[in-house]
Order: sequence, then C-alpha cells, then structure tokens
Amino acid sequence: MQMGLKNTSKTAILIDDFFTLEECEACIDLFTEFPHKCAPTTGNAHNLSENIMLGDLKNAACPNPWLTDEARQAWFKIRDFGRTLGKELQWAQVYKWPENSYMSLHHDVASRATTLTSIIWLNDEFDYGQLAFKDGTMFTPKTGRAIWYDGIHYWHRVRQVKNGTRWALGAWYKDIECNTNSMKKT
Repeated sequence: MQMGLKNTSKTAILIDDFFTLEECEACIDLFTEFPHKCAPTTGNAHNLSENIMLGDLKNAACPNPWLTDEARQAWFKIRDFGRTLGKELQWAQVYKWPENSYMSLHHDVASRATTLTSIIWLNDEFDYGQLAFKDGTMFTPKTGRAIWYDGIHYWHRVRQVKNGTRWALGAWYKDIECNTNSMKKT
C-alpha cells in the first residue's frame, strides 16, 4: 500500500505483515546468539545501545555467512523487495532501542549512492518510538510492518521509546546500475 506524506507528492510504501513473527524473532535472537557481533550505535541516536550488521560489508550483495537460516531468509526478503523497486540493497542492520532512546530529526546520509531507506519493525511491545517525519506524518510500529521511503530527502526522526525495548531492522538501498557500455554503438 502506498501512503502519501503530507504536503508533498511523494509517497512511502507501507506493508503490514511483511516479516512473519518467526523472521522478526530470528532477527532479535541474533543479539543473544552472536553477542560478539554487536556494535555500539553512533550518530544522532540518543541512548541507542547496539546494532548488528546483517550484510557482509566486503560484499554488499551477500548476507553475513554466520547468519541463522531464518535471519538469512529475512535478509533475502528485503533484498528481493528492493529489487522490485529498481533498488539494490546496500546494507541492513538490526537495532536495539532501549527505553528512553530516540533519534533526532535527520536525513539519511548512508552513502552518496543511497536512494531509499526501509524500516521493518520487529516488535511492538513498547510505547511511542514512532517514525515521525518533519511534516507531521507519523507511522506507528507494528510487529512485521515495513516501510520504504526516501530517507535522503525526507527529514525524519524516531520518537523516544517508553516502557520497553524497540527492535527494528533498518536498510539502505541504491539504484540498480545499468551497464551503459552495452548500449554504445560500435
């Protein structure tokens, strides 16, 4: 389903139940199964404790080899959906947002090539923690719900998490490159 952002002609794609409960749990379980793979989160996130990278940074087109089968399935699902939009997955991370964490108003600067952002909420057993855009549009987390939007152009934030831990999978995509050399006349 496409949802319009206020005061603009641009849209976001919102899909409920994009991830199954099992896929959501598999992504969260990575934190207990592979604690040595957790890294502190930096940037404009406040009190955000940790994240786990799902993709292999040396080869962006591949999931990390140590992922469980269920987490690998989730990684391929976001990669494949991105391709239906003409986008290639750059990387994806699972974030643990403890109580009182939030992210200030920002736009994504993942890389110069980034053209699309997605968030998949892995749980909803917490209060607040909504994705909020500068124009006032807000999306409420729901387990398995996914949203794709232009995080480079749309200023957005995560409202402060209250009463629980918010788990989410963030992913960034770039345009699929075409081989223009094959189109040259000889």
